[in-house]
Amino acid sequence: MMSYSNNQESLLSLASKGEYDKIRTYFTENLLTYNSVFSTDNEKNNCLHYLIQTNEYDILKPLLVFCQNTHPWGDIYLFYTNRAGKSLWDLASQCAMQVLIELYSPIIFYKKESPLYRAIQRSLTDPSYQDMLIRLAQEKKINPESLYFVNSFQKIPPLAYAAQNKTFELLNALLSVLTENSIRKAQYGRLDTWLHAMTIKADEATIRKLFQGNNLLLLSLNSENKYGWTPLHVAAFNGKFEIYIYFASLGANSHIYNDGKSPHQSFFQALSRLDHPQRETIITKMNNAVINDKTSLDEANEYIALWRLYLVFGGEKLPTRLYKRYNAFIDGGDHEEILPFLKEKLYEFFDLLPDKFKRSTQTLQLFNNYFNCSDLITSKNECINKLWSNEPILTVTGYNGHVVGIVFEKQMNEIVLSLTERGLWLKKENNKTMVVRSMRFTATQDFLELAFAALDEANEADEKDKAHLTLFTDLPKVLSASFEDKNSIGEKILGHEFKGGICFYGNIIPIVHDSFIKAFGMREGRRLYKELIIFLCKDALKYYQEVVPDVHRDQDLIEICNDIIDKKKTKLQNETKPRLQSEIHVPENSCKKQKR
Repeated sequence: MMSYSNNQESLLSLASKGEYDKIRTYFTENLLTYNSVFSTDNEKNNCLHYLIQTNEYDILKPLLVFCQNTHPWGDIYLFYTNRAGKSLWDLASQCAMQVLIELYSPIIFYKKESPLYRAIQRSLTDPSYQDMLIRLAQEKKINPESLYFVNSFQKIPPLAYAAQNKTFELLNALLSVLTENSIRKAQYGRLDTWLHAMTIKADEATIRKLFQGNNLLLLSLNSENKYGWTPLHVAAFNGKFEIYIYFASLGANSHIYNDGKSPHQSFFQALSRLDHPQRETIITKMNNAVINDKTSLDEANEYIALWRLYLVFGGEKLPTRLYKRYNAFIDGGDHEEILPFLKEKLYEFFDLLPDKFKRSTQTLQLFNNYFNCSDLITSKNECINKLWSNEPILTVTGYNGHVVGIVFEKQMNEIVLSLTERGLWLKKENNKTMVVRSMRFTATQDFLELAFAALDEANEADEKDKAHLTLFTDLPKVLSASFEDKNSIGEKILGHEFKGGICFYGNIIPIVHDSFIKAFGMREGRRLYKELIIFLCKDALKYYQEVVPDVHRDQDLIEICNDIIDKKKTKLQNETKPRLQSEIHVPENSCKKQKR
């Protein structure tokens, strides 16, 4: 490679003065060298610090190609900083970003997000970036594999990020770039795909429009993310029934198991949120759309009945009995199924009680104050206002399915944060189980926002140890507080029995226990809670016997459930003697109440 002569002005000098025609002679006369490109001035700028801010495409492209081919450490040159602390990455113009997108190579390990990801990000506020991306997609200048690029800094593939945040027009253009090979590589890497994101964000009509005329996209139907979820799992879990039916009609596999559960079973579980007529409508639509995978209403109702039995009898080792009809785990569900179910049953239970217990309906307000960790961020003002009004906030956080219960409540001028755990991170001391760890901090909006952010960070952690560190080290640090261990049932902390672990129902139902104790005292509150448990068990068993056809009814299971109920009733009667005990019956058409 030739070097420039002594009277040849340096590339750095020409770049600083913007003399672009003279710079072009470096390419035509083959004068580029490593030193000519990366030598710096007194401000630690090299020629690229000046040129990367321009829109001179015919200069930027050969120059960046030269850098990629000759720099010994891949893309690290993009992050050289000048004396002002600015790197080429910080200064890159839209034209420079276009060149970097065109030059994508999987051997380049970006220290930050990829150029394509950054361009999509900028397109959220600058329409010219969207126009550029659509043009590059139409001209096939985007490497299909770059649509699925991830690294330790950027955990969401650009295509999935576009699906989460952008318009139909841009996403449709990017999808046209995909090849069979790139889709299969994404499946091998178990990445979140655009279809996972669109299943959550879009409606059925939008997704149908994307699939029209692009049969290649059918390959994405069975893509699994890092949790083993297919788009069909996502549709079922989120109650997107129309999308689920559309995917099933396209041939999506409904028997890919994740944590022992297929999309078909997630579909049944989501149906539990609907009443019987709505269920029947959805299943009719399903059967009209899907020829080879018929679903009966009886089958769905049976699954829901078994699910209810699992919820209320789960602590009695019943799950093994539920394998008989479904060779898979009957899941505990999420707040979208559990909270409506439990609220409905609490209303029914309260209707059976004497007037003096009516104030216990305040327990129902607790369930209106449940927020996902992400909702604590997006709805922070609503959450904080509830706390200022002395209403507690409920949430769960944790790592990849393992959750710990979190309760916020205001006491005087302090916030009490209770973290309750019965599983992976349970603490034991002197042979005593420390179920609850609580901390107190000053009730200010700033502290609450810091706490919400830490819980959300733990919830999004990709490693168990990172989630644990965030909860038990970082959270106390940012709040300038420390956890205290609690193992006394008499503690006046609402989260004392708010536990994480087996299923969401197990996280929520003990809150009722605590609220009863706070409202009626230890003895009366615990008695009332045990009557509620008996009521829930009898009600779930009655529902199972009503909706499951005789031919599928498990008589052994019924006998076990009845035996458990009888034992609970006998135990309660013995505990309350010599006091009179009101018997709570599940009503057929009406319910008689015994007065105490």
